Amino acid sequence: MGQLTLEHLPGHDLVIFTGIGMLLGSQVVDANRWREANCPTNLTLWDLRDADMSEITLPEIRDIVEGLVEQAVIHERRRTALVMDDRHNLPIARLYAQVAEYRNLPIDSHVYESMDEACVWLGVDPPPLTDPDKVLLSF
Repeated sequence: MGQLTLEHLPGHDLVIFTGIGMLLGSQVVDANRWREANCPTNLTLWDLRDADMSEITLPEIRDIVEGLVEQAVIHERRRTALVMDDRHNLPIARLYAQVAEYRNLPIDSHVYESMDEACVWLGVDPPPLTDPDKVLLSF
């Protein structure tokens, strides 16, 4: 099992997830649930450049999207950027996008190969960002 960290930067209205190694769908579901309960933000950045998501299944993707659908109604301008440069992860990202579209997930999501491009789209500076109220957790 790989490592998934959550960095909450309330001063930037941002949560950054960083994945390293083989991620499991349950890690993503747990991290999203914790985030929604404890630090919901309008901006999310997933740094998946060093992650392998090939073991995440369609039912787990559905669980991820369903959890987000439940919480998305309380956010007006939610945006999520996924950064990945591994061709092996792109099919998972496409599958997520298809399930999200089918469920009418009201979160604007884009996949980028570059951290700089993702941050420009989100309107934030590239990490590392400083924030006196920063919270860091691992799942």
